[in-house]
Amino acid sequence: MYNKKKFAFAAFYPVLPNTSGSSEVSGSFYKYWPNNNKKIFYLTHLKDSNKNKKFQSIKIFKENPCFKIIALITLSYRIIKFLKNIKQPYLIIEGPSWILYSYITLKVIKYFIPNIKIIYHSHSIEYEIRKKFNNKIISCLTYFLEKKVFTLSDFSTSVSENEYKKIYSLYKKKTIIFQNGIDLDYVKKISKKKINYKYIIYTGSYLYKPNKEAIDILINYIMPKILGKNPDIKLVITGGGYRKHEYKWLINKGRLKKEELYYYLKNAECLVTPLLYGSGTRIKIIEALCVGTKIITTSIGIDGIKFLDNKNNVIIINNLKLFPLYINKLLRNNFSNKKDIIFYRTKFSMKNLTKNFYKKIIN
Repeated sequence: MYNKKKFAFAAFYPVLPNTSGSSEVSGSFYKYWPNNNKKIFYLTHLKDSNKNKKFQSIKIFKENPCFKIIALITLSYRIIKFLKNIKQPYLIIEGPSWILYSYITLKVIKYFIPNIKIIYHSHSIEYEIRKKFNNKIISCLTYFLEKKVFTLSDFSTSVSENEYKKIYSLYKKKTIIFQNGIDLDYVKKISKKKINYKYIIYTGSYLYKPNKEAIDILINYIMPKILGKNPDIKLVITGGGYRKHEYKWLINKGRLKKEELYYYLKNAECLVTPLLYGSGTRIKIIEALCVGTKIITTSIGIDGIKFLDNKNNVIIINNLKLFPLYINKLLRNNFSNKKDIIFYRTKFSMKNLTKNFYKKIIN
């Protein structure tokens, strides 16, 4: 029965306001969790005007590992208090943060509530990112802790068949495939007004190293070659973290509310994602598919996402030298296919995905 179960969600980054791919996945996953006996606890350094009592933020001074580790004491205490004296308590740990936070929280809460069921909602394989962008000590520690978290969890997820195979290869752990999705309620709120300039778009925080790499390629290599044939085109970037303002054709929108982001995605000439490295599946790609935005991406950018094989609105290129050529072609193509959009909205509806996941693991 529902009243015998209680669900605490733990996230180590801002879930509200919904301004990132991680907050989109975690917030919509929590929103559509069928059992209403739930609460989400998350760390945030942002201003949070949320008044919903089932969303509980723990303030930290700034986005910093030391501040986060200290704040885990408060987060763990509040979760333990919320779950105490429950016949079957559950802890859902949201994955896209340093795995150390997940491990500490899991161990502390498991110590005080031994009968707790742990669900590790993995958004990606963190070890793959750390191995690429961090030193050997951090990457080895991440491998050790990520293996522990997967092993100690009663249920753990992967976002695609590719991730399932990689996790099993690394940690010998079988996961439940739970693909990323979006909250379609935000799609319904997209403004119908037009933007008075043409632009291509990239979405994602510059503070995340794979995004930084892709944005630098866009600004320093791709845009100069596009402007030769399309001098009026702009590049819009969103997600925050970028602090430079040296180009007239660059429009830095920073963090946007989800309905604003979808507005800029829908009106863009195309989404360009020259990603050279990453793990998991890109929410930016799913969002673009669901609002009908044309996409030019590397195979890394669309890894793990199954899309219609009609090549109408998704172009995959792994040679960065060809990006400007194909972008210029897309700027002359006004493709729009409502049937494709309906297909993607059905496939990536977080409401449907969460409902099916719940039925699979909760007795």
